[in-house]
Amino acid sequence: AGPGCLDILSLGAPDAFLPFNRHALGAQDKSKGESRPAIPQSDGKIPAPLLASYRACRERNHAVNRAALELAAAGVLEHLVMGQEDCAPCGPHRREQALLTEEISRLHLEDRVTLLNGADEIGTLLAGRILAEEGWPVPCFTPVFHHPAFRRAVLPYEDLPLEDNWARHLAVLGTAGGPTVSCYVHHPPAHGLPREETDLALLASPPDAPPDDFSRELARRLEQGDRLALLDVRYANGADPGLLTHLCPKKHLSRLLAFSAWNTAGNSIGTLLGEALLAASLPAPGFSPWLWYHYLDDYLYQSVVRPALDRELSQAKVNSWNLGTAHPRWSREASRRLQAASAARYRPRDFTCFLPWPRTFEVEIRFR
Repeated sequence: AGPGCLDILSLGAPDAFLPFNRHALGAQDKSKGESRPAIPQSDGKIPAPLLASYRACRERNHAVNRAALELAAAGVLEHLVMGQEDCAPCGPHRREQALLTEEISRLHLEDRVTLLNGADEIGTLLAGRILAEEGWPVPCFTPVFHHPAFRRAVLPYEDLPLEDNWARHLAVLGTAGGPTVSCYVHHPPAHGLPREETDLALLASPPDAPPDDFSRELARRLEQGDRLALLDVRYANGADPGLLTHLCPKKHLSRLLAFSAWNTAGNSIGTLLGEALLAASLPAPGFSPWLWYHYLDDYLYQSVVRPALDRELSQAKVNSWNLGTAHPRWSREASRRLQAASAARYRPRDFTCFLPWPRTFEVEIRFR
C-alpha cells in the first residue's frame, strides 16, 4: 500500500473501522431522506491523521480517474471501465461520480466509458470482452429475479440498483448474438434489511430457508437439461447456504453453466457474465475449473468453513483480520476443513488451498 492507502489491518480490527465508515464515508439524514455528499465532520471519532490520509487518497484516486478519461479521449484506451467499490447510496463518491459523468459527456465518451459498482471482477469482464472481439458469441443473458420487485433494490456496499448494475456489466461485453442463457438471480427477500442480515461476514449463522418456487424451478430446469447460470447475491461475502444445500443432493450444481456468489453483488455479476460467456461456447460440461472454484470458495469456504473458523478464533481471542504468528496454523486448518467439506458434498477434486494473507477473509484455491 502506498501513501494515503488505508486497509483494515492498519486499523487493527473491524471495530476500529466502524466509526471511520460511518462518519468519513458519508451519512444519510433519515429524517429528511437526504444524503450528505461531502465528508462530514468526524466529531473527534476519527483521528485527524487518518481522516487526512483518507481525503488525500480520494483526491489522488479522482485525479487518476480524470487522467484515464483523457487517455480514452486520446484513443489510447479503446474502452474504459471505472469501478466504484465498497460504497453506499450516499457519500463523497457521489460528487466525484457526478464530476466524472460531466467529463465523460464533455469528451463525448458515453459509448466508450462504463461506470459500474464493483472492481475485482473487472478483469474477468474485460477478458470476456476480448473474447467477444475475437469472435466468441456473447450469449443473450436473460435475468430471472427471485423477487422481481426487488430488482430495483440497492444491495450492500453499492449505490446502483441491482438491475442497473447488471445492465452496465452486461454492456461491457458488447452486442449479444449467441445462445440464450437464463441467469437466475437469487437476492434478499425484502428492501431495507440491515447490513447485519445481508453480509455473511457479520452473521453468526445464516438461516437455512426451505426450498421455494425459485429453487424448485431452477432445479427442474437443470434436470431437463437447460443451460443456466446462477447469480447468488442473497448475502455479501458468500453464497446462501440454504439455497446451495437444496441444490447439492441431486448434483444440480454440476449442471450449471456458471455460478458466482462472492463479495459484493457487482463482483459476482461480472464474474458470472465473463465465465458464462466462455462456458456457453464450449462443449457440454464436464469438469469446469471456474465452476468448481466458485463452489469451493464462494459456498464451502465463505459460507461453511470461514464462519466456523471465525467463531473459534473469537473464542481463542485471536483477531481473524490479523492472525499474526498464528497464520500458518490456521491456514493449515482452513485447508483441512475445506478439503473435508468438499469430500463430504462432492466427488473428490484434487486441489490445494491456503490463506494467502494473515486473515480468514479470503482463501487461495489451486487445482492440480
